[in-house]
Amino acid sequence: MSKQPVHEHFYELQATAFEQRPNCAYCHLTGEILGQIYLPNFLQYPVGKVTTEKSLCNKFKLRKCRQCGLLYKDPAISREAQVQIYKQSNNLYNYTSSNKYILRRLKIIREMVREENPHLLDIGCHRGDFLKLVRSVGFRTSGIDYSDSAYANHKTFIDMNFYKDFIEDVRFPTSAFDVITAWDVFEHFYDVKIALKKVHNALKPGGYLFLETGNASSFPAKLARLRSVNYWGYASGLTHLNFFDISSIKYVLDNMGFGVVAVKKVYHKGIGNLNMIQFLRQLLTGSLFYISPKAYRYIANLMDKSDGGISFPWKDHIFVIARKPHKQ
Repeated sequence: MSKQPVHEHFYELQATAFEQRPNCAYCHLTGEILGQIYLPNFLQYPVGKVTTEKSLCNKFKLRKCRQCGLLYKDPAISREAQVQIYKQSNNLYNYTSSNKYILRRLKIIREMVREENPHLLDIGCHRGDFLKLVRSVGFRTSGIDYSDSAYANHKTFIDMNFYKDFIEDVRFPTSAFDVITAWDVFEHFYDVKIALKKVHNALKPGGYLFLETGNASSFPAKLARLRSVNYWGYASGLTHLNFFDISSIKYVLDNMGFGVVAVKKVYHKGIGNLNMIQFLRQLLTGSLFYISPKAYRYIANLMDKSDGGISFPWKDHIFVIARKPHKQ
């Protein structure tokens, strides 16, 4: 008997799975509508094959906060629906510990954090590839993730505390962590202000926050917004709610009392581990997607592939190092 493909099951979302979200996730002010966000035939990555009612496809809008500049999606998937999807997919979103991206980030952290046996919290720890490496170089590890698969495996990569919850709801101890990391999770926060308050309170004075998220001012993002419908694959991601650029990420961090140490444009972690042939293939498919979404959609449908969420091989992410001041 042949092995069935991992993504053969479609998880269909009804209109009730989405909530109106007219207000900015940080300032809580109603943002201006910039246009419509393209919704592909189904969203395969990172949560398995997920499709929605066709009547919903033209209802997703991209808004911009007039105060902080954050871009965000309205409506957005509810937290309850998101939890159910990750249960269906068994949290397939994961990267191996040999990924060059992870090794580079770990090197930077180890060089900057001089404490002996420092305590690191990873937000969105998934199945622990990053934390396993962190433990191997002398860190104590804690993690937070709301998925069942993370909870089921957490004892293999966490030696301190595991928090099974959304960050907006969890209660961290005050000044408990030397380092907090957030790799591609800021775009998932339902309330950025509450999440950052939690992070700031949980860090020790002088502690570091390392984060990475999509760059809404990158060339692919700007190119996608030139059309009447936004074709930026990152915005099409089902659980992607917030879209920062360098200006807006600095604004929210400064406003919450962090000192921004460095901001750098980087490739997405999925790009960072490609060989030359894979890189060129992704360049060709990504170019076709942005030049002619209709042509790409036709080819993707023939091949039973998602026609959205394309990772264009460009530095369309931002890597940020911030620090909680020793005295405030």
